[in-house]
Amino acid sequence: MAHVRLLAVVRAVAHLPGHGVLVTGLRQLLALGVGLLVQVGGVLGRLVGVSIAHDPEYPTRPCRYGAAAATDVARARHNHRVQISRADFADPRLAAFLQAHLDDMEPTAPPESRHALDLAALQGHGVRLWVGTEGGDLVGTAALAALEGRHEELKSMRTAPQVRGRGVATRMLDHVLADARSRGVERVSLETGSMAFFEPARRFYARAGFVVCPPFGAYADDPLSTFMTLDLRRG
Repeated sequence: MAHVRLLAVVRAVAHLPGHGVLVTGLRQLLALGVGLLVQVGGVLGRLVGVSIAHDPEYPTRPCRYGAAAATDVARARHNHRVQISRADFADPRLAAFLQAHLDDMEPTAPPESRHALDLAALQGHGVRLWVGTEGGDLVGTAALAALEGRHEELKSMRTAPQVRGRGVATRMLDHVLADARSRGVERVSLETGSMAFFEPARRFYARAGFVVCPPFGAYADDPLSTFMTLDLRRG
């Protein structure tokens, strides 16, 4: 309500009688103050708009206000609470989380077109698995599996249903890609479904810079699969 009080003061001074030096000075001072406030408000508005526009979760919403802005703040705080670490395969929560991932995939395609890794496969040579936790809950997983040369495959990307849309997947992906870059990996590729069920996943990867590519590694061409790749050498 500070702006309402300021306007009341401005109106009062504007209606002061006379044209003395004191009254004129007050009017000029208040006009200068209002002008500065407007300029500062415009700069802050542009800064907020730019910061949200660069958020990959909001690629088409340059600036948000009211309840929507409060949601953005809550989402950012939530992300800071999520801790990412290498997986502990003795953790019973992990087995249940990965089984839920396999259960989600089962109705989407026949067995020969499903390529999600189970708990045993994720413990294989050349596979690195991370988990995201919040308090006592496991809320996300992501893995990298070595291919040939400096090429790795993104596997087991999953976010718990109760936290989807809050940026957890983005944090998990950013973390594993940073790990790959730190080890000199030049390319990360992935396989996902081509059906409508997987459309949100394909959009998510595209926003992260992945592009559609031919089958890689041991994969064969499959109408139920979409293959995507990211060249880490391009920043």
